[in-house]
Amino acid sequence: MWDKLKDLHKDYHERIDEMQNLGGLRIWIIHVLDEQGPKNGVELMDAVQSHYLGLNKP
Repeated sequence: MWDKLKDLHKDYHERIDEMQNLGGLRIWIIHVLDEQGPKNGVELMDAVQSHYLGLNKP
């Protein structure tokens, strides 16, 4: 039983690391879709970039 919990814990942290390596892209996508509704791929990536740039202004 403990081995399964240990594996789940490891998988969870690996997934978090993967998302961080992607810059949290999945989170950005979910955020944009929640805020603005359905989008096609180009609209989605433009909106994600817009949000990202807006938050990271000097």
